[in-house]
Amino acid sequence: MLDRSLQIEFEGYRKTLSTADRLAFDEWIERLLSQHGIDYVRGYVDALKERGSQEPFRRTTSRSC
Repeated sequence: MLDRSLQIEFEGYRKTLSTADRLAFDEWIERLLSQHGIDYVRGYVDALKERGSQEPFRRTTSRSC
C-alpha cells in the first residue's frame, strides 16, 4: 500500500484507473520508489498524467527498471 501522502498526490491519476489497475499501479509505484526514489516516481506519474486518457496505465510486461 502506498504511503498516504503519495496516494493523495497521485489520486487524480489513480481515479482514471479501474480497481484492478489501481492495485497494479500502486504495486508498480512502490517498486519504482524502492529502486529509484520519489523524484523519479513523480516524474513517471507526471508523464502518465500528460499522456492522459489516451492510453491508461497498463503493466503488460515484466520489464526490469
